[in-house]
Amino acid sequence: MVYQLGGASTLRSVAFTDEHSGWIVGPDGAIVHTTDGGGSFESQNSGTSEDLVSVSFSDAGHGWAVGKKNTVLRTTDGGTSWMPVHIDDDSSQTIWSVKFVSPTTGWLLSNSGKLYGTRDAGETWNLQLTWQSGGAGLMSFVDSDVGFVRPGIGDFWYRTSDGGDSWSALSMYSNMRWERDLFFVDWLHGWLCNDRLASSVANDSASVFRTTDGGESWWLTHRFPELFCNKVYFVDEENGWVASKDIYYTPDAGDTWVRQTDGGDRIFIDLQFVGRSVGYALDFSGALFRFQPE
Repeated sequence: MVYQLGGASTLRSVAFTDEHSGWIVGPDGAIVHTTDGGGSFESQNSGTSEDLVSVSFSDAGHGWAVGKKNTVLRTTDGGTSWMPVHIDDDSSQTIWSVKFVSPTTGWLLSNSGKLYGTRDAGETWNLQLTWQSGGAGLMSFVDSDVGFVRPGIGDFWYRTSDGGDSWSALSMYSNMRWERDLFFVDWLHGWLCNDRLASSVANDSASVFRTTDGGESWWLTHRFPELFCNKVYFVDEENGWVASKDIYYTPDAGDTWVRQTDGGDRIFIDLQFVGRSVGYALDFSGALFRFQPE
């Protein structure tokens, strides 16, 4: 199923809490909501005209949307009302990514090289990590304790087992550069997708890397006939998808991949599954694709 949002363009992020209820954010403070799995959408009043680039909902009521000029918005009623939240005074930064694993516990990444965490639904925020090289980087949190962060620039990445109170630094595999997304299903099993291998930039090929020891070691599992890989999403240790110009599925942790879309000029920019049976993918032009097996 494909649903085209009327007049929409350059939408950025999608979040579903079940197979019916979802939100999409985009430019000029746009937030749209569906209660029928993408069959129809209604606009919600975000109260801002700043571009929004990431959205996260922990349940049907509690959600967050973030974007340019330090914009952070919170809702406790499914988006009927959105409230601005103050993080710090750095109005020049873009809050690039948001992830909440419960109504109270979540994290924000900024493009100025900062990771913020909260355990009280955003009443207070703690600066948990910062890196001098800047860049927003990537983050993946399994639950309220286990999380992983890859800075936008540099030779290290970080993991925590206590919700971000302390972090361990690990060296990155030398060929892993131009990273686009990071996803872990538990403390051990994770995947990273990028634009291309740093050692073969001229070939311009997207790649997927895998770890089974919490990032102590990584190996290349597959290279795609694409220039980039924007998102990776796994529902367990075996079944996962990546989003690029097409969407690819793996039943064996990334050893083999099957293309599930039919090509074209689209660029998939976000991807999420609700269990193993229902998935949603957002393309850059504002089309929402729904996957459901026959």
